Amino acid sequence: MDLIMEKKGPKITITDIASNANIDRKTFYLHYESIDSVFKEIAKDKISEIIIILEKNNYFENLMDFKRILNALNTVLLKDIEFYKKIASSSEYHLFWKQLEDLIKETIIEIYLKFTNLSKEELIVFSNFYSAGIISIYISWLNNQYSKNITEIGAIIGEIIFEGFKEKLIVSVQ
Repeated sequence: MDLIMEKKGPKITITDIASNANIDRKTFYLHYESIDSVFKEIAKDKISEIIIILEKNNYFENLMDFKRILNALNTVLLKDIEFYKKIASSSEYHLFWKQLEDLIKETIIEIYLKFTNLSKEELIVFSNFYSAGIISIYISWLNNQYSKNITEIGAIIGEIIFEGFKEKLIVSVQ
């Protein structure tokens, strides 16, 4: 993560990583297949941090409290806000966001499959919609596309999840 913050341009090379870690390229390849695999590991680490926060806040006792998921995401995000702003501002790091989205999706399916009346396919659709939306909103917020703070954005997301779009978008006609 430090290398991403130090680099002027968005592209990080294996040579950059190896040099920064004081190892040679061969050693890098003993541990990783590519730079993408490094980003996948970072994404997994972030999901692990989120799950630890959820466990500490007893989320798994009340699985319908999506606000706790958003609060956990916010906690992890705000801890390294400059890092996330940097990778949100460049398309070079799209793979990181996709991997984080996929891990959120997989985690939702794993947690909820045994507790829902939805079929696995329906749960997959739900988790795709939820994880893609969350990542998109966070990227937009990190790129300063919203004037509201992340807690306020989280509240809006929570309302949409629980009340749906219909309740929010209906206009009273007289």
